[in-house]
Amino acid sequence: MFTQMSLLVLMFCIFQISIFADEIVISDVMLKTKKIYLAEKVKVAPVIDGKLTDSCWKTAPYVDIFDKWGKSGPEPTKDQRTKMYVAYDDNNIYLAAHCDEKSSGNTIKADIKNRDGNIWEEDAVEFFLDPGRSKKDYFQMLVSAIGTQADANKLGDLKWNGTWQAATTKEEDNGYYWDAEFAVPYKTLNNASVPKKGDIWGINLCRDDAPNIGWFPWGPVETSFHDVKNFGLLIFDKAPAYQFENILAVQTDVIKAKVKNVSSAAKDLTVSLDMKTPGGKTANLSGSKNIPANGSAEIE
Repeated sequence: MFTQMSLLVLMFCIFQISIFADEIVISDVMLKTKKIYLAEKVKVAPVIDGKLTDSCWKTAPYVDIFDKWGKSGPEPTKDQRTKMYVAYDDNNIYLAAHCDEKSSGNTIKADIKNRDGNIWEEDAVEFFLDPGRSKKDYFQMLVSAIGTQADANKLGDLKWNGTWQAATTKEEDNGYYWDAEFAVPYKTLNNASVPKKGDIWGINLCRDDAPNIGWFPWGPVETSFHDVKNFGLLIFDKAPAYQFENILAVQTDVIKAKVKNVSSAAKDLTVSLDMKTPGGKTANLSGSKNIPANGSAEIE
């Protein structure tokens, strides 16, 4: 038996984002941003030990990162998959990453041990947070595969050092991957307010695999990972059973989005589109598509 969900998209006339149990209203801002993460507030904080065994990571949606930045190296294979997760509570933003590295001949390289060293030239993950989505004030946290930390605020100012936790683990025998966990207190983010339901921050999730294949951002950045105007959206709320992977195209008469069912059961996704043009004309279209458990579908 399939559970039904609904996705409501309004163009030109909606400028606020509303999130309900099984319904999301997408604003023009979201259509322009294209990358959206719906984060769940957790009751039990994860233990920051580099092991993704906490209950919050078992239920949190994840994003796959496959888009290479620039000409930084070859395209990643399925054996070089990157999953990233976000959660939060009243004290911290929690972030996690799972980095596969199974391709023949590739190694997990991380030797730098001094804080704020050039760990982006090794195997590392990076998170950028823009509290309140100011598009100008943001913070960057990095951790390498051996747990070395680096951080900066705005355009790589490494003189800034925040107070936050990170830990990593490596598995090189039974599989070949490494994991990372972060806990970032709001107070270290210039005393950012505890997010409320529906609040929006800017976020970018990035993997550095410089020794093997290059650099990979989640947000559609152009000039660098610091391209804050093109960060994705982090929306604070109880995460529904589906997650936007990407809004693929927005044209005059077409909206195309990729949606992932992150639940353990197949679901029917009901899509309704209400449009209002600047000239005042309205139209409504609707349809449905079945998405298997942990599967994805493109909605057009």
